[in-house]
Amino acid sequence: MRRSTFRAGVLLGLITLPIGVRSQAPPCTPIGTIQFICDVRGPEDFAMVPGTPWMFTSGNQAGLGQLRVIHTVDKKVTPVYPSASVKGQYDAKAFPGCPGPLDFNNPEEKKTVAFHGLYLRPGSGSTYRLHTVHHGTRESIEIFDVDAKATPPTLTWIGCVIAPPGIVFNSMVAFADGGVAGTGTPRAPAVPAAPNVRVGQVWEWHAATGWAPVPGTDGVAINGLEVSKDEKLLYVSSWGEQTMLRVERGVATPKRDVLHMPFRIDNLRMMPDGTLFGAGHAGKALCSCLGETWHVGRIDPQGAMSVKVVLSEPYVPGFGAVTVAAQVGKEIWIGTNRGDRIGYFPAP
Repeated sequence: MRRSTFRAGVLLGLITLPIGVRSQAPPCTPIGTIQFICDVRGPEDFAMVPGTPWMFTSGNQAGLGQLRVIHTVDKKVTPVYPSASVKGQYDAKAFPGCPGPLDFNNPEEKKTVAFHGLYLRPGSGSTYRLHTVHHGTRESIEIFDVDAKATPPTLTWIGCVIAPPGIVFNSMVAFADGGVAGTGTPRAPAVPAAPNVRVGQVWEWHAATGWAPVPGTDGVAINGLEVSKDEKLLYVSSWGEQTMLRVERGVATPKRDVLHMPFRIDNLRMMPDGTLFGAGHAGKALCSCLGETWHVGRIDPQGAMSVKVVLSEPYVPGFGAVTVAAQVGKEIWIGTNRGDRIGYFPAP
């Protein structure tokens, strides 16, 4: 394995992006049993570090993009990337074709950087591998090794995978063999069509073969993505059709099952017991108005598939719509793409 070492304090940037810059922010008050951690911009997705109180969250607001780690007991949020302390060890064998670390000294990157979907895979011992969808000067999946023994966990940038031309990613998963997959839609035209008519599909990448679309995964405004523990099934949220797809992976003519949902799923998160949490929107979805509602559902992905809604709430300033949900101990944690806070409430 060939590794090239970078001093990421220079190449990854020497800036710290603000997480609490806002004007006339809504008060950080609970909604019923839902409590909030505020001053966290665009916490769109979560990735739990197993066996620890740590959880990563992304920041998906252009120019304010960060990766952060949360101590779910102390409720403390720590920005971890970009940071001068993040080193780089490019693994050219695992991630060929990556042009190098992100350059946060580039004004265009500072203006556009955002981090979207997250996925964490186990490594060796206390090391994990964190993958994140990045929007900015390049559309990419950025990969980091995570040292979970550190307090808080630390990151080492090890490579990237550049998206196929014209494709914008949302959610992603990573596989045991080093491959990755993401829900991709064609880049919006200058006058974008309505988001619920753009058809996308899952794209899968491997170092030896590059990107290829996954048969049977096409859907309208596809969004969330998860993979079964044996990696034989993909779960895909077709946001525009208000469905979740269960698609066989690795076969030319895959079986595809459809679960009709009571709301439009944004992200999907697999829990240790094999159920999925789906979080998303209904009503006048994406209006950021009182006609919009947001929901969390627990999905049984086995057999005929079913969903039980565990939370339904109206739009509120500061937490406009939920995008991700995950159970953490006896609590359910929720994030949002359109807001500045993370919520948590007792699991029913």
